[in-house]
Amino acid sequence: MSGTSLATLLRRSIRRGTVTMFRERGFLTTLGSLLGVVFVVQLLILSLAGIIVAQQIVSQSAALQVDIQPTATDNDIQQLFGAVRQLPSVSSVSYVTKDKAYESERAQNPELIDFIEKAQMQNPFHDSLSVSLRSPDDSSAFLSFAQNSQWSKIIDASSLSRANDHQTELRDMQRLILIGFVLVGGFSVFVLLVLLFVLIDLVRRRCLARKEEILVERLSGASLTAILLPFATEGTLLLLGAVCGSAALLAIAMYVLLSGHPSSFVLLSPNLRQHLLPLLSVHLPIVFAAEFLLSPILAFIATWIGMRPALRKNVLAG
Repeated sequence: MSGTSLATLLRRSIRRGTVTMFRERGFLTTLGSLLGVVFVVQLLILSLAGIIVAQQIVSQSAALQVDIQPTATDNDIQQLFGAVRQLPSVSSVSYVTKDKAYESERAQNPELIDFIEKAQMQNPFHDSLSVSLRSPDDSSAFLSFAQNSQWSKIIDASSLSRANDHQTELRDMQRLILIGFVLVGGFSVFVLLVLLFVLIDLVRRRCLARKEEILVERLSGASLTAILLPFATEGTLLLLGAVCGSAALLAIAMYVLLSGHPSSFVLLSPNLRQHLLPLLSVHLPIVFAAEFLLSPILAFIATWIGMRPALRKNVLAG
């Protein structure tokens, strides 16, 4: 098939698919069904983004905080710092002064700092080591090292107990995040299959409604591509309309979630919202572009599956 004839075939198919899409009854019902399914896909993508951000937040908070006793000398702290840095289970370690810890807590929990300042209390934080492990499973090995009697006069033992509890909570959270990711990913595949089945059912119903037209085309020697393209065009236009409509609905949902409206704080914490917005602003346009590119492919696959058995078995002639 030459380039000119192919371009002509595409133009005719698009024109015919557009006309028949608006001509058929139940057009709005079909569009509404596709819009609902595509919107669920968008919500699942948003959920996956939230899970990824939650994983990032958990990873950032996975550092062990080991408090230094006030009686420890600078030489003791340097010796401990060097020993911790040499551990194979440690990826990085930093020394955090109590003044820096105080200012960090002011940024994360200003209510607590306001209470401390109003009560005219002294800085309750200690100098500490912030230890990042290569894996959460390395926490037991590090805690065994820190509990050695060599460091008993340098490390506050109570901070080790808190660090152990913190690591246990983080591992539980990571398991829950992994379970959530698997569930959302599996449900996303299921919804995509539902979308494909909806398109296949649409094609089959349209095919039966136009069986006389298709029979005439076959008898006149029309190619299979010429018969399939108008149906694929109709499915593509419906999918693109559903993608645009779901994008508008998702934009409204994001505005509610990411705005400063008080109702949004029930669903998203400020920390989660702060990490989620940059991720969505970068990746959502890519997702929408991918959906636009995949819509014709998915529509053609559904058209092929929906029409091929009928054309092969010649059932349209009955």
